[in-house]
Amino acid sequence: MNKEKKEYIVINTKDGIKKHAELITKFKIEDFGDYVIYKLEDEYYAAKYKFDGQNTKLDNNLSEYEQQVLNEIFSRINENN
Repeated sequence: MNKEKKEYIVINTKDGIKKHAELITKFKIEDFGDYVIYKLEDEYYAAKYKFDGQNTKLDNNLSEYEQQVLNEIFSRINENN
């Protein structure tokens, strides 16, 4: 049986707490940027990410188009589970 290794990212909350989240997928939306979908405490989240040379910043302030694309990806993930 060949199980894939899970990848994790560290999420820094607004109150300074570090939490480990399971990285579900990374992808790019042409002309918009790079994105991640991750699972934290049994909830799924999506965010745009940018690497500033030292840290990766997650941004969940997304346009309507970005939200539409992410909803389609979430649907595909749910179909496969």
